[in-house]
This record gives sequence, structure tokens and C-alpha cells, in this order.
Amino acid sequence: MLWSKTKAPPSQIPDHITRRVQSLSLPDLVMWSDQAIMTSGRYLTLWQRTQDPENLAEAVIGAQVLLAIVDEITRRTDA
Repeated sequence: MLWSKTKAPPSQIPDHITRRVQSLSLPDLVMWSDQAIMTSGRYLTLWQRTQDPENLAEAVIGAQVLLAIVDEITRRTDA
């Protein structure tokens, strides 16, 4: 898998993403989640057309961002 060589697996959210998510307000998190979903979809579509591994890596980053956002929203609403 591509990310095993250069990036953390999708289940492991990079620290810089976690820090950024923790610093944002709830409306900003929701807006960023929309962007993450669109970004992942766009890069998956590009990967389907080109089979370029860089497109797949970008889709993984979008998925990591979305997971971090959902985790942060869950943490805030449970507190």
C-alpha cells in the first residue's frame, strides 16, 4: 500500500491534522468536513482515470481529515 512507505495508515491520523482540528470552531469543522469529502471524492475519481498513486495518497489524506473531524466533534459533544 502506498501510505505504508511514506504516510501513516488511514486509521492513524497525523499529529498536524489533529492539532489543526482541535483549534477550529464547530462551524469551521463542519465546513472543513465538506471540503474533505469533496477532496477525497475528486482524488478517487482522478485515481480511477489515471491510476496515479499520488491521487490515491491525496484521497487518503482527505479521509484522515474527515476522521479527525468526526472524532473531534464526537469528543466535544460527549464532554
